[in-house]
Amino acid sequence: LNEEHHGRKEELRRVNSDLANLLGSVQIAIVIVAGDLRIRRFTPMAERVLNLIPGDLDRPIGHIKPNIDCPDLEALILESIDLVAPVEREVRDRSGHWYSLRIRPYKSVDNKIDGAVLTLFDIDVTKRSEQRLRMAKEYSDALLDLVDQPIAVLDAGLRVLVASERFARVLGKTIDAIVGRHVADLPGAWKLAALHERILAAGGAIPFSRFMELC
Repeated sequence: LNEEHHGRKEELRRVNSDLANLLGSVQIAIVIVAGDLRIRRFTPMAERVLNLIPGDLDRPIGHIKPNIDCPDLEALILESIDLVAPVEREVRDRSGHWYSLRIRPYKSVDNKIDGAVLTLFDIDVTKRSEQRLRMAKEYSDALLDLVDQPIAVLDAGLRVLVASERFARVLGKTIDAIVGRHVADLPGAWKLAALHERILAAGGAIPFSRFMELC
């Protein structure tokens, strides 16, 4: 019995050691909370992202002040546990850095829900790229609104990327009905070969008067 007990203690020690090394090597902010929302384990990356310290172990996660703007964090964790389903939110830290917060129920070896696992993935580069693209589109749309000329921008496949209100009116369509369509689908019989040739010769832009001559 003593040998069996010693063997189990040694196995448990190895498991804890393996888990500690695994969590220490993962470059992702991970926090494991128990069913009562007390912090059970977390990775070194979580210390920085969530402003955790070793003394926060076994503390309710609602008692800490994480370095992310997520006032309903406890409610999200409870939602994931109650629904036995993942919950995902986009959050920012105090410096404005973007993360994807994902919460999943924690399942024990006997398949019982015993808390939740929180992970934070860095999405700052992607998020800021999306913001720049959105701002660029808003800027181009504003310019099109200011210029009272029929203007359309086509991609290499001759599909309309953006169009001005005047361009849409000339064709008797709305902008939404034009954007994304191939010029062959627009009103008129388009001489596509000649149009493509003129666009390439002009470096991607031709005057509207010449554009309409190809219709």
